[in-house]
Amino acid sequence: MNPEGEADACSARALALAGLGRHEEAAAAMEAALLLAPGSPLTRERADRLRR
Repeated sequence: MNPEGEADACSARALALAGLGRHEEAAAAMEAALLLAPGSPLTRERADRLRR
């Protein structure tokens, strides 16, 4: 899997974790996603959703 694909998977996991109330784990997963592919449009959109 390429870095953007990994970032997309991590960001999806972050949203799922947040939905379960596991906010610290969600934040860590999103941070990892943004480090992998900071320019990924899908990852950035998910990061924005997580911040709301």
